[in-house]
Amino acid sequence: MPACDFYAATFERLFRALVHPRASVAETACEACGDDACRFEVRW
Repeated sequence: MPACDFYAATFERLFRALVHPRASVAETACEACGDDACRFEVRW
């Protein structure tokens, strides 16, 4: 079962606190849904 929302929110909070206050994180691939690995994209 995918639990990636938790990780995306955690990464976003960390990047906003440590890198840039407008950072956003989106999941681009999910292992639980059949992809090779979970992948996240960070933008600011």
